[in-house]
Amino acid sequence: MQEDRYIIHCDPCVDRTAGIWNDIIDIEGETSYSFDDVADSEEETDYFSDANVIRQPVFTFYDHVVSIDGKNTGWGCISPKLLRGRPEVHRYVSDHHVYDFNYSEGVLYIYDRRAVKQFCRDFNIYLADFNYPVVIDSSVENCSSMFAYCFEFNQPVTIPSDAVNCTSMFEHCYSFNQPLIIPKFVESCGQMLLFAQSFNSPVKIESYFLANCRAMFDCCYKFDQDIVLPEGVVTCRNMLAGTSFNRPITIPSTVQDCGGMFAGSIFNQPVIIPSNVKNCRTMFEWCKDFDQDIVIPESVTSTEGMFTRCPINDTRINMASGGALPSDLREEVLSANEDD
Repeated sequence: MQEDRYIIHCDPCVDRTAGIWNDIIDIEGETSYSFDDVADSEEETDYFSDANVIRQPVFTFYDHVVSIDGKNTGWGCISPKLLRGRPEVHRYVSDHHVYDFNYSEGVLYIYDRRAVKQFCRDFNIYLADFNYPVVIDSSVENCSSMFAYCFEFNQPVTIPSDAVNCTSMFEHCYSFNQPLIIPKFVESCGQMLLFAQSFNSPVKIESYFLANCRAMFDCCYKFDQDIVLPEGVVTCRNMLAGTSFNRPITIPSTVQDCGGMFAGSIFNQPVIIPSNVKNCRTMFEWCKDFDQDIVIPESVTSTEGMFTRCPINDTRINMASGGALPSDLREEVLSANEDD
């Protein structure tokens, strides 16, 4: 065991939010730095002055309970006092490398999708306030929910080239507004930017395997950027719902689900519904500007609410079969125009 690797021992009975630590003990148990509770003292001691610690400390965290001096001790968060030593921190969960953080650099190096949440627990930071620069390791394939609910996060992110899953990666990142490149192996971008309310940056999709775009930009209120979807995408349900999107877009021939795709947006562009689509339910619901010619393919089995509150004239809607417009769909359109 290296001499410069340390673990932190805290009293599990002490309130974690108080950030009060008892000891720093090296893994071999040969050296101990004792901390007194100074929460109520007028003068705090700098425990990482040259008199106490010769070099920058390195902490290695593990998730399991550790026995120190015969006493089982659980992990807590890193005290602000400890940060005076500007530590280098390594975090493992079940022997899996999760993150590295060098306090002097202020950069979080990510090795696992759980890194941000684990880091915030360790450092007693509200997840919503997380906004550190990040570097995602090239080994990471699963980026799902990686920054989800980090309301303040707005840092450049390079998605690893071998990433496969980006589901909910920036969900509820209210402040996030950085350009993104979706690498070639990504299969899912479902809810990737759901409720990323400030997002309006370019998104380049390079993936050959992307199948799931469900709710990818749902409720990205400001989003209005060109999007090129690759062949292979199967679902676009709610993909651009609740956005400011109003640009030409080609729906790939492989898509089967367009339910709610433009619902609640300001979309008003010509669009062709592919012949493989089965679900068009609520596709243009509350698109209060939409008035384009539409041909509904024979493959479509669900059109409920397709044009609810949409100003389109029923004469602009045609069935690919050449038959008459279904009565319920026609009534829906006529009702929307009467209300307007």
